[in-house]
Order: sequence, then C-alpha cells, then structure tokens
Amino acid sequence: MDNKKLYVGNLPWTLTNDSLKEMFAQFGEVTEAIIITDRMSGRSKGFGFVTFATEEAAAAATQQMHEKEFEGRKIGDQVEAVLTEVVEVVDLEMIEEAINFSKKTNTIY
Repeated sequence: MDNKKLYVGNLPWTLTNDSLKEMFAQFGEVTEAIIITDRMSGRSKGFGFVTFATEEAAAAATQQMHEKEFEGRKIGDQVEAVLTEVVEVVDLEMIEEAINFSKKTNTIY
C-alpha cells in the first residue's frame, strides 16, 4: 500500500498551499501540498492533503504532528494516511456539483 499521502484536518483558515508545504517539509521532501478551497468563495475549507516522496517521511510526519498545535488549532490529531487502496480519489468539484444539484432539485443521493 502506498502511504505517502496524508489527510490533514482542522487547519487554520489562513493557511496556504505554500505554508502547508513548509510546515511538513521538516519531515522530508513534500511533492505536493494542497489546501481544499470552496470553489465559489476561494476560502479554505479547513483541510488539505500532503504528499511525500517517501513513505518514511509520511510516517514521521504522522507520528510527530500528533497532538501538535499550529496557529492555535490542534492539527496533529487530524493527520492520517489516505488509504489509496480503499478510497479512490474522487473529483471534489464533481461531488460539490452533485450536492448543489440535489439541493436545487430536492433530490437525495
């Protein structure tokens, strides 16, 4: 199983992709750091994903960020590996569109 990608929750709203990457770079090479934002407002949704070059770096980040505070928010208890064998990567915009469509049409999926 590839455990290089981490879900990071409870992030401060002010955090950017670059600052997220910088925060986790101390554990190893970060190949990607993305804050998930609202498509309409552009505001952070308070979570993101960090992908490392190696599983060892991802494991170190998971272990060392546990119970850590950043800008007044505990993010450590929200750092966990994304199980890529169980959860397929889904286009988040597609999910949002489906939710918005169901709200407009009173359809439940």
